[in-house]
Amino acid sequence: MALLGRYFVYPWSSYSIIFDYKVPCNASRVDNITATFDRYLTGLAVVFADEYSDVAVFELLQDIPPEWGAVMAGWEAATLDYNFTYTTVSHPLGDSQKIAMGRVYELFYGTTMYSQNDVDLVRNVSCNTHTCGFYSSVVEAGSITFGSSGAGVLSDDLGKVVGVMSSGDGGPCPRPSDPYGKGSPIYVIGSLGAAWEHGFHSLYNLSREDEGSAEYEVYTRSRPTITVGNVVPEVYPRLGPTSCSVALQQSPARTTTVRIAAVQPWLVHVVPSSLTFDETSWHQEQFFNITAGEHAGDVGAQQFDIRLTWAVRTDAGEWEERTKTISCVLAYFVKTHDLVKVKDLPFKESYLATSVPTVFYYCPKTDIALNIKTCSQNTTVGVVVDVYDDKLDAIR
Repeated sequence: MALLGRYFVYPWSSYSIIFDYKVPCNASRVDNITATFDRYLTGLAVVFADEYSDVAVFELLQDIPPEWGAVMAGWEAATLDYNFTYTTVSHPLGDSQKIAMGRVYELFYGTTMYSQNDVDLVRNVSCNTHTCGFYSSVVEAGSITFGSSGAGVLSDDLGKVVGVMSSGDGGPCPRPSDPYGKGSPIYVIGSLGAAWEHGFHSLYNLSREDEGSAEYEVYTRSRPTITVGNVVPEVYPRLGPTSCSVALQQSPARTTTVRIAAVQPWLVHVVPSSLTFDETSWHQEQFFNITAGEHAGDVGAQQFDIRLTWAVRTDAGEWEERTKTISCVLAYFVKTHDLVKVKDLPFKESYLATSVPTVFYYCPKTDIALNIKTCSQNTTVGVVVDVYDDKLDAIR
């Protein structure tokens, strides 16, 4: 994911991914509208973000139905020498598919983005003494345009993802007569190698010195898999219980019971403690409620976890138990007009691992038309603020 000059808004439950989205070149719509927009999953967590390589990583919090045939891309977190060729595929802003082939001709330190989306390249820092996070490249064939940012960049030699499209200048199509001239598509690529140096390695419990890479792999899970609605639930004691839904993604080979339990029972109660699905009801959502416990306290915010346990059948035909843990938030209304930085709240550290110049705030009821400092005491929303100019960027 490319994030240069952009911000991620909490809560994670609001993010979705569409699978198998493809608008062929020169087409006006996807091949199969019903099938395409039926294949989406909601619930992501930002587990890594790095402005010095413009790379961000989301964790999908839902199971991917194995029957979708998803393939995990191979990737290589290495800083490559320049003068390599690449291929990138994108659907800019949902538009028809763009495929571009290009050549990297320079490795440089970083970028500076301005409010008008203008980008300056920082070249006055030596790549021999510092980790350089970006490549300059020229598009030699195909097409790329505004909105292609974040598309994976595959090294033609390695056949793996080595970076993301970040920013660029010039037209959407190459100019063979003057490929590096004014108006030619010159694009900046964020390096996975630099992201690895800046903390990406920690997601795999490895050090900077370790090699980071993965091979292509077909995604698989023992069945049945499940979908959890409201996968990052927020519980507000003064508003009463919060509901979550559970449904199976496939018809089970036998009646399946999903057991539900709070890992911190002194903070919350879960009712009911189990949901049962059979071959006729497997796809129908069933709900459980989460209620704050009497010993949960009345200020601040706390993380708690809910465990879902059920029987699954392996590819070898054996039955075993699987446990899926979802992380939740127990939040209270802030009793003053002060803003509370979310970095002080007990979320999992990896969910907030970001070096983007952004601060997340918890603010009781902020009207979008009012100044960010104007808060009253009703509902709670998440607010993202640029710490440099203290302007309201987004409200959720």
